[in-house]
Order: sequence, then structure tokens, then C-alpha cells
Amino acid sequence: MKRLKNKELVAFWMDQRRVNDIIVRAGVVVVEARPSMTQEEAEELVRKCGHEEDYRAAADGIHRYIVLPRY
Repeated sequence: MKRLKNKELVAFWMDQRRVNDIIVRAGVVVVEARPSMTQEEAEELVRKCGHEEDYRAAADGIHRYIVLPRY
């Protein structure tokens, strides 16, 4: 799949039901997923947006974060 960039990437994640917040920084896009999103669902969405090789995931108890690079 084509790797989504900047506006397309943010629009893709905004359309997802289980996303709480999207933070756009100078070099990264940080997606805060709801607790109901499973790891498998998050990985599938990352594959759909074409960033399966360069994303990072983090969690702090309740929240799950997906960090994607901007291009």
C-alpha cells in the first residue's frame, strides 16, 4: 500500500472510531488510541496507512500511543 504522508495520514487516523487524539509535531504524528483498541487492530491500521516498518508504539497503563514519522 502507498505510504500516507502528512495531511492524508492525519485524515486517515481522524476517520478511525477508536482514536482519542492526534498530535502533530515537527517530525512525528502521535495517535492516542482508546483502551478498547487491541494491539492487532492498531497494527492492521498501521499496515493500511503504509507505515508498518517505521512506526513506534508505546503504552502507559490505560492509553496506547502510535508514533508515526512525518514526511
